[in-house]
Amino acid sequence: MKLSIQHKLESLCERYDEIAALLSEPEVQGNQNKFRSLSQEYAQINLWLIATNAMKQTLAMLASAKEMANDSDPELREIAKKK
Repeated sequence: MKLSIQHKLESLCERYDEIAALLSEPEVQGNQNKFRSLSQEYAQINLWLIATNAMKQTLAMLASAKEMANDSDPELREIAKKK
């Protein structure tokens, strides 16, 4: 993954945590417009985080299958071919 994309995803994670903290503040909860705006942003970022986690899991599984495909054990290589 490109470094610029990793930095963007890290900043989204930080913003997600920041919004979670803001949404729990009484001042924000008392301001309907601010609360609604932050809630919408929180939901949008959450979708990105779900997709990112799925991508990371898929890449990890791919790396595992590649490792198995290069294993000296023929049974493991066969299993890797099926993945």
